[in-house]
Amino acid sequence: MGRRPDPLPLKILKGRSATKDIAGRPIPQAPAFNRGAPDPPGWLNPEARGEWNRIAPELDRLELIKPEDAGILVAYCLAWSRLVSAEAIIQTEGLTAMNPQTGRRAVHPAVYVVQAASRDLLRLGSHFGLTPVSEVNLATPAKPDSDDDANPFAGA
Repeated sequence: MGRRPDPLPLKILKGRSATKDIAGRPIPQAPAFNRGAPDPPGWLNPEARGEWNRIAPELDRLELIKPEDAGILVAYCLAWSRLVSAEAIIQTEGLTAMNPQTGRRAVHPAVYVVQAASRDLLRLGSHFGLTPVSEVNLATPAKPDSDDDANPFAGA
């Protein structure tokens, strides 16, 4: 799997101008999707619905979500729910479990669920800017304090 392409706003920031990327190629225009939070599916479990209700309004406020993103947001919320459920099992039963047939202790299966859910959260959350690193990609450039005429690097 190769390097993930930069989002359009980041290409503009890194680019030569608002229309050219760093290599001088034209930057494509983003499609004009209708923005707005999708409704959560009725079958979401309470933990996943709570996570949906926590993040969807803020993603909507930032105009980072559209109704077509419902599937990705559901996957994110279900990963959160799995993480919370598996972590509760680990808190109760510990990190190891004994095999009843052999008597050997091994890593509790819930540990693997927590690891997989954590990976899913990071991967899916980065698409919405929910990680500190991906949040930087959503930043808008600061407005210069001075006049462009006084800046020798303006337009460079």
